[in-house]
Amino acid sequence: MPKPIANAPAILESIVKNHPFTDGNKRTGYVLTRLLLMEANLHIHVNQDQKFKLIISVSIGKLSLMKSKNGLNSM
Repeated sequence: MPKPIANAPAILESIVKNHPFTDGNKRTGYVLTRLLLMEANLHIHVNQDQKFKLIISVSIGKLSLMKSKNGLNSM
């Protein structure tokens, strides 16, 4: 079974970039990512500003966690 740390970036990028919903894609992507990580007792240890910058960077294509060697491991 794949590790949550490997699935979390895929879920985040998929929801944030593909816009499956009319509104709230960035919020939904972030919440689903957090829930997946929390289920495995993993947490994102950065401040609110850093979280915001992460989500915006993913949404505009400036950052790809899937292509990044570290993905969410660095957080």
